[in-house]
Amino acid sequence: MRYYILPAVAVVLVVLYFIPMLSSKGPSYLVNLNKKGIKEIEVKRGDTLYRFQNNEKGWQMVEPIRWKADEGKIKSLIEKVLKTRLENPITRDKDKYRDYKVTDSDDYITLKTPRSSETIVVGKRGPKYSLVYVRRKGDRGVYLVDASFVDALPDSKDEFRDRTILSLKKEDIKAVRWTLQKESFSMRREKDGWYSEEKKLPEERVSAYLNGLSIITASGFPEKDELPEGATEEGALQITADREYLLKLFKAKEEYFIFYKDHVYKISEFRKNELFRKVSSEES
Repeated sequence: MRYYILPAVAVVLVVLYFIPMLSSKGPSYLVNLNKKGIKEIEVKRGDTLYRFQNNEKGWQMVEPIRWKADEGKIKSLIEKVLKTRLENPITRDKDKYRDYKVTDSDDYITLKTPRSSETIVVGKRGPKYSLVYVRRKGDRGVYLVDASFVDALPDSKDEFRDRTILSLKKEDIKAVRWTLQKESFSMRREKDGWYSEEKKLPEERVSAYLNGLSIITASGFPEKDELPEGATEEGALQITADREYLLKLFKAKEEYFIFYKDHVYKISEFRKNELFRKVSSEES
């Protein structure tokens, strides 16, 4: 009979050890906050601290640089964090925190509302890459959870930056003019349609062109947010809507850049060709 006593005692001890972690009173999710109430996010990854704030202008990155944040990526990150369940309890032994990289000095994400905040220490990946070790600050327990939210964390200062260069309503655009080296093109809206010089332009061709002009996004940002050394001005795009919008085109080696409102953006050659193209008339 005693051969069964020790294993039985061991099972009881293990169950008692993990009861605090499995208690129904404890959180069942990684974070227990109202999604709409989250106004600030702080992420530490290595030596870099990222901080985002939600104000009347939407989500803004305030560290490591000040820039409008990519709303879609912020919302995706919040949703993935809130959907992550606290599963697979691993240990409550503080001496093992270093093994899982969940000490107070390791990487973390903090979500804040006006009244409360919750911090999750993000440790190393689990036996499967799709899992990650985590610990809620203020909670001794280490868990192995779904790592989807980790994949949504920023890896660089540029990743969560909004890449919108210009955003207009298509119906508000009244005229377009561009120059590109020795070429040029202009078109204007009249009461009965769009014209280039004295030729009326097909509505469907104009509409397709304006679709590309109304929302102009960058493919990325140059190093140090400056034009590369040796960049030359290739042309300019002027759009008339509620006011005049002037975007200057630069080229360095085989890369293209847009300079607009004291900021420099990268654009692809394909996108450059879309912006600087002629809309042919019905007679062409």
